[in-house]
Amino acid sequence: MLAQPVPVTQLPGFAQGDVSVQDAAAQLAAPLLIGAGLPARARVLDACAAPGGKTAHLLELAELDVLALDSDPARLARIEDTLGRLKLSARTVAADAGDPSAWWDGQPFDAILLDAPCSASGVVRRHPMCAGCAARATSPRWRAPRRVCSMPSGPR
Repeated sequence: MLAQPVPVTQLPGFAQGDVSVQDAAAQLAAPLLIGAGLPARARVLDACAAPGGKTAHLLELAELDVLALDSDPARLARIEDTLGRLKLSARTVAADAGDPSAWWDGQPFDAILLDAPCSASGVVRRHPMCAGCAARATSPRWRAPRRVCSMPSGPR
């Protein structure tokens, strides 16, 4: 237990990969996905993956072949930093999940984790005054999940 709040990077063991920080809801994603019966080395797409906490959690819990995708190269670097700090590896690609021709090799995924950026549920929980911001957003980024949901699926 810490006597006072500190920046996450100052937590004992953080830089060494001994500690990760995630919201309680974010911690549910990996066990739920893996609990669906994924086999070892299952091929998993983590779309909208930055900053990489859920990607890392998946890899900590199971031996998976993970593709971590994010449309923003700067945010993708955060995924790579997270994985490096935790000594984990996944393939990372900077691309729009809504444009599979730019990144998809045509092989089906066993599972897809999509924490769409437009949900902003973690941001709203931490900053309730932002709840109306998402509704007013007009950026194409906020519409990306609709494109992602229409992504072609491979044969099973």
